[in-house]
Amino acid sequence: MLRFHPVPATAIAAVCAFVCMESHAQPGPDQAMELWLQSRVQLANINLELARVSEGEPLANHQNTSIQALRETVEYLSKNGTREQLAATQNILGTSLLDKADASLLAERNSVLTQARDFFLEALQVFKRSDHPREFAMVSNNLGITFHKLSQWPFDGDPTGKGKLQERASAHYKDALEVYETLGNPGQAALMKMNMAFLDPRKGNQKEALEKAALALESAVASPGNGANAQLKMNLATCLMELAELEAENRGQRIDRAISLLQSLQGVRSSNPRRWARIESQLGQAHLAASLCDSRKKWTHLRASAQASGDALSVFTERASPADWAGNQARLGMATALLSGDPALGAKERDKILVEGLVAIIEATNHLTTNQTFRQEGEALLKDLRKVRTVPSGGQ
Repeated sequence: MLRFHPVPATAIAAVCAFVCMESHAQPGPDQAMELWLQSRVQLANINLELARVSEGEPLANHQNTSIQALRETVEYLSKNGTREQLAATQNILGTSLLDKADASLLAERNSVLTQARDFFLEALQVFKRSDHPREFAMVSNNLGITFHKLSQWPFDGDPTGKGKLQERASAHYKDALEVYETLGNPGQAALMKMNMAFLDPRKGNQKEALEKAALALESAVASPGNGANAQLKMNLATCLMELAELEAENRGQRIDRAISLLQSLQGVRSSNPRRWARIESQLGQAHLAASLCDSRKKWTHLRASAQASGDALSVFTERASPADWAGNQARLGMATALLSGDPALGAKERDKILVEGLVAIIEATNHLTTNQTFRQEGEALLKDLRKVRTVPSGGQ
């Protein structure tokens, strides 16, 4: 049976406009080229919109079609368009490549990220801080994200490469932060502070920076008009979870706040499957952390963690999103294995759940450690596995 995903009205309108352009009757040479350019832009827009509501193979197809159309547009504008038109299209193409990198196999990820980096750097040659501050901040943020992602998978295993890439990411985030503060955009400014805090390896400095970022994000979320801003709430939840990891004080309160924020965002999967899965993934992490802080609700949190992580895995498949799959698979295994200690369960049920959890953890760990770039993550998961093995089965 065929499955159809609802298509937004904006995409339908774009399709209609695209069809009208493609079927235009015998245009002249100049008009034909203009119509061709418009059709490329519309084709890219259509597939960007469709990618937002797609998952699995259709997602990859829409991403690839959009990227190809944008490449053709960039090539045309490099010869016939204005510098601003070209730079704006390069920025869109770069962000499309960033999205593709998240869903790429590990062997392809660095290549896709470096392509995005190059397009952003070219766009930044046009969008100067003095003349185009908003565009400058946007592209600087995108470059910060790109270098940040590249630092997670350094080239050729070069131990010095990670630090250099992080320095570049931090510099671009700082550039964007300065502009956003000047423009009076507290939400984006707070996000830049959070991103910069994640890049600081010094624990004391990182904690202080994250606390400031969390306060700024709380203020931005509370501002009129921002109450429904999903990205701000997700960023705040991420910041609070990181702070909960760094110190025990207020850990439970921060985790509860993160869970509350994420639960307020739980919506319909079809509207944006990847964002929905990202929220479920964060919820799985938050509930797992809460199970270690709140003994009264330990088993409730563990079940919620397993449910949310399993839901995220319905979108983050091993083939389509290997890194996200591994993280959620490991978390599902840990929550399931810990649930085997629930005294309300019978002995056979406990053994069954424990085996299921360990299998999931081992699958994720094997996936990580068989890839060179995932060795560090594999070691971290093995440490977590040892923790699971030492948890008393009758613990409350």
